[in-house]
Amino acid sequence: MRLPDGLAVDLRLVTPKEFPFALHYFTGNVAHNIRVRSRALDRGWSLNEYGLTGKKKHPPIHTEADLFQALGLAYIEPELREDRGEIEAAEKDALPELVALRDLKGLLHCHTTYSDGVATLEEMARAAEAWGASYLGISDHSATARYANGVSETDLKRQHKEIDAWNAKSKKLRILKGAEVDILPDGTLDYPDKVLSRLDFVVASIHTSLTMSEADMTQRVVRAIKNRYVGILAHPTGRLLFQREGFRIRLDDVYEAVSGEGVVIEVNASPHRLDLDWREIHPAKERKIRFAVNPDAHSAAGYDDLRYGIGVARKGWLTKKDVINTLPVEKALAVLQARR
Repeated sequence: MRLPDGLAVDLRLVTPKEFPFALHYFTGNVAHNIRVRSRALDRGWSLNEYGLTGKKKHPPIHTEADLFQALGLAYIEPELREDRGEIEAAEKDALPELVALRDLKGLLHCHTTYSDGVATLEEMARAAEAWGASYLGISDHSATARYANGVSETDLKRQHKEIDAWNAKSKKLRILKGAEVDILPDGTLDYPDKVLSRLDFVVASIHTSLTMSEADMTQRVVRAIKNRYVGILAHPTGRLLFQREGFRIRLDDVYEAVSGEGVVIEVNASPHRLDLDWREIHPAKERKIRFAVNPDAHSAAGYDDLRYGIGVARKGWLTKKDVINTLPVEKALAVLQARR
């Protein structure tokens, strides 16, 4: 069938007995399914989306976990079923315990009406409190971001007074003073260091001059990363899904700089971005780089996008230890301020 928005959808009906096999078949890519079917053949069975058959008797299969166990594998989470090492890890019972939405303690990279958000600081704070967060990192756009009603230094001071007033009375939620600071074409940051030093954390990102050469864009980002106040590199490729490709950049060089400086890379949960792409998480994780799963929320409803970011993080094999906003606020700040 085809939905009104043009998306094609297949509907498959199976019996309860067939369900574990169909569920596995349709949640793994082709390469994963081929590997799993091969394991079944090695054991004298034939596996497809309807069942496990063969002359040799197999144990009862009521769930996907039963199927994996019959094939000599630990249960493989659906997000990992890409034939990127999950089979080998499952053989050794060495699969990671993937990060979950419930692990997040803080919401970083959030916007208010001070820049291009549609909710006030208090509205965002109350919604974060209701969401269950213990800290909220406000990061409105910096001054020259006229496309997003960038915050002047004067208005930033006014915002900080409002944050101080909230923190003085709130016993549940601490608001962190942050900013999403534009990385200018020469790699410098939009606010001077004297302003950055007054922030609890700094999110650096690119929104303009997106057509630079790969070499120049890479140099631009690497220079920004070396600023000692930068804590998080946001939406590292600048892509907008179905709207524009990411800008040209050598991520390996960026990872090298990030790793050396101890900067955190964002997994942007906005469904318009989902940036960093999950395939690019693997080489960053191998360098022991840490991540923040951020909503990039411009309204209270934007917090719900975190489920998409967690999905990307899980697909990239990230655990709770890899994600800094699973930490209590003081430990998260220690990471973000480590170079000051």
